[in-house]
Amino acid sequence: VVISGLVVRIKPVTTKKSNQEMAFVTLEDTGGTVDAVVFPTLYSATRSFWHVNATLLVKGKVDRREDRLSLIVDNINPLTV
Repeated sequence: VVISGLVVRIKPVTTKKSNQEMAFVTLEDTGGTVDAVVFPTLYSATRSFWHVNATLLVKGKVDRREDRLSLIVDNINPLTV
């Protein structure tokens, strides 16, 4: 899927297995919010784009766990207003 949204929350975490940073992000648009997961390789390559109030175009896969949907991020592009 491809969505655009505003970053309203970002929680960087360090993975236990590889000791690398990744992030859990909440994106918001006029339809609501979605939680997104940014794995270490992409997060390190795009770290400067991930901040609260950033407007991003996000491409990824929908993941369902325990009746909750989230987005596994594959690619991002910043949007300018």
